Formats: sequence, C-alpha cells, structure tokens
Amino acid sequence: MHPVSVPRYARDRRTVEHYRRRVAAELARRFDVLAWFGLQTGQWWAMVDGRCFVQAVDPERLGEQIMSARRPRS
Repeated sequence: MHPVSVPRYARDRRTVEHYRRRVAAELARRFDVLAWFGLQTGQWWAMVDGRCFVQAVDPERLGEQIMSARRPRS
C-alpha cells in the first residue's frame, strides 16, 4: 500500500484518477470493504461491514481505521 494519496510524479488528472481507483480496488480486495477517495474531502473513505464509515488522509491509515472499526469494543 502506498502512504501517499497521489504519486508525486502525477500531473495528469487521468493518471491521478486511475491511481486512486487502483488503490481503492486494492483496499476493497484486501479488507473486503467499499473504499474510495472523496474528491470534496480530500480523504480516503471506506464502509466497514456495511455498518460504519471510516476516513483517513492516506490509504495506510485507512487500513488502520478499518481494522480498528472491526475490533470488538470492551
């Protein structure tokens, strides 16, 4: 997983969109969630287990948020 939202070399909007779709698909596959990059918020989002939304500034942190949302509460 890449720690940044967009590759530093990306200047073309289509390249950025392709990268974000690819990362969202990888998050979906890896964590079995619906994942996307919010254009209005500039954040990565996921719906976890069809019951809650989590967000983060980058894909790595989103993975952490997903795992945290799945932990049983004491």
